[in-house]
Amino acid sequence: MLFRAIILVGAIYALISATACRKPFSFSDTGELGFSTDSVKFDTIFTTLPSPTRRLVFRNLSNQHLKISSIELADGVASDFQLLINGDPANAVQNFELAKGDSAYIFVSFKSPVRDAFAADRILFKTKDKVQSVVVSAFVRDAYFLADTFIACDTTFTADKAIVVDGPLFVPEGCTLTMQPGTHIYFTSRKGPDFNPASYLIVSGTLRIQGSYENPVILEGNRLDPAYAERGGQWFGVYLTKFAQNCEVRHALIKNAVFGIRSDSVAISSNPKLKIVQTEIRNMEYYGIWMVGFAPPISNAPIISAENVLVANCAKQALRVNGGGQADFTHCSFASFNFNFNRKEPLVLLNNFGQTFAYPLEINFYNSVIYGQEDTELLFEDAGVQGAYKVWFQNCLLKHNDVVPGDNNILNQDPLFLDPRLLDFRPALGSPLIDKAANRNIFTDLRNNPRPVGNGYDIGCYEFNP
Repeated sequence: MLFRAIILVGAIYALISATACRKPFSFSDTGELGFSTDSVKFDTIFTTLPSPTRRLVFRNLSNQHLKISSIELADGVASDFQLLINGDPANAVQNFELAKGDSAYIFVSFKSPVRDAFAADRILFKTKDKVQSVVVSAFVRDAYFLADTFIACDTTFTADKAIVVDGPLFVPEGCTLTMQPGTHIYFTSRKGPDFNPASYLIVSGTLRIQGSYENPVILEGNRLDPAYAERGGQWFGVYLTKFAQNCEVRHALIKNAVFGIRSDSVAISSNPKLKIVQTEIRNMEYYGIWMVGFAPPISNAPIISAENVLVANCAKQALRVNGGGQADFTHCSFASFNFNFNRKEPLVLLNNFGQTFAYPLEINFYNSVIYGQEDTELLFEDAGVQGAYKVWFQNCLLKHNDVVPGDNNILNQDPLFLDPRLLDFRPALGSPLIDKAANRNIFTDLRNNPRPVGNGYDIGCYEFNP
């Protein structure tokens, strides 16, 4: 035991002696810093939601250890921002030491009660011989906040403030939700117990989206930074239950959800269950328009009537019909290309059966285009019951490897969209869409341009304008 004690004391003495002889680091008060970015930007901050954070990394580029005399916000305590500097909540630190080649980080968040304004500041990094800075900026929007909300009968949304929806927004049976021109709704990316998006609009009453070309109604996710601005799956979508009736979506943009619009069951009045006019639906993780029948028709009114509608950039179907139903699509464009996802399914699927029964299906396409990168973009799933499956194409351009029922259709010709990568599906000069449609008494296009231009009407939701 005595021998072990002697060895232990000797080791401790050696360690203390080695430490005592080590030279302390020598820090210079001049040097150069590098930054992960020259500006920290918050694209949009909503006053009704917790502030997001952005990370800034700074690195010692000098060949010696560096003492930074101060790191601080230029506006000091009056700044609209707050900092977390290398783990410490402080808007200013003095004599910050950074070894050569080493890096540290700052988290930036927003703290000001400012409303509907642009806020900016600078983070200053001061050494003896220079001051380096990084700009911090944010656009701040005041907004109404609706969490797990049943709307009152009857409610009108206006454009006076943005609306942030967190969780389901319910329109009860017998009630009407109206959205006036310029209404802008942001759905949060909150997840449910099943890890699917939990923010969506569910309608058992009546939905009236009444945008205008100059002031469309916009429904999208609340992530507006560039990485998410055109990415699907951020919220769930617009869901019309079997009780919904007399719904209308006019001059709207619906984007970045799991599905754009799902409409269940049949029309229960003499009007279409859903009329969609001059509307764009894009960037869906699954389906653009999802029509679910599974019921015999009650009236001759279609479930969906669509005019001048663009459904684009959907990772599965732009149009999916399950269990039959009635629908008319006139001057509509269904288009998707694998720029941001790997779609292997056809753009349009038309199905008229469930596990046990076949249901009547009657779908008509007039002056419409269905085109993408797959060899065929149409899938017909027919239960084989005589008279229960009716599909008709009139003056359409289709990508399909077989004959289709209808007249005056164009098969497998490139429509020459102007720039699909930039989601611009207007016909370019020389497009086979030009002057190949018939008069269906629709005299404007998706952009409110007049129809016809030139020698005739154009296929799709856009009229060519030279």
